[in-house]
Amino acid sequence: MSTLVLEMADEATHPLKASGAGRLAFSVGVAKRARGGAEVSGDTHLVQEVTPGRVAIGLSDGMGVGPDAAWESQAALSLLEEMLRAGFSETLAVRAVNTALMVRDPGERFAT
Repeated sequence: MSTLVLEMADEATHPLKASGAGRLAFSVGVAKRARGGAEVSGDTHLVQEVTPGRVAIGLSDGMGVGPDAAWESQAALSLLEEMLRAGFSETLAVRAVNTALMVRDPGERFAT
C-alpha cells in the first residue's frame, strides 16, 4: 500500500499530458436483471465524461443481489470516477480502488 501512496503522490505532482487525439463518438447501451427474481441487482455501471476528452466506462459487481450489493458496487465506481476526475491515471485509479476494497474488514461485503 505504501508503494501505491507514493505513486499517487508522484502522479499528483507530475500529471500525464493529454495527447490531443481527435474526438471519439460512441454509444453505450446497458441492460441488467437481478438474479433469482430479486428486485435490485448488485451490478452497477458507469459511463461518464470525467474531463473533456476522457470518458470512464466501468462495470462493478456488488457480490450478490439486493440494495447492499448495489450500494457496494456503486461506491466502488463512485470512488473510481472521483479519482479520474481528480486527474489520476486510469491504471493508478483502478489500483487504488482495488486496494481500498482489499483492506476492508473480511466480514464486509465487497465489489469487483
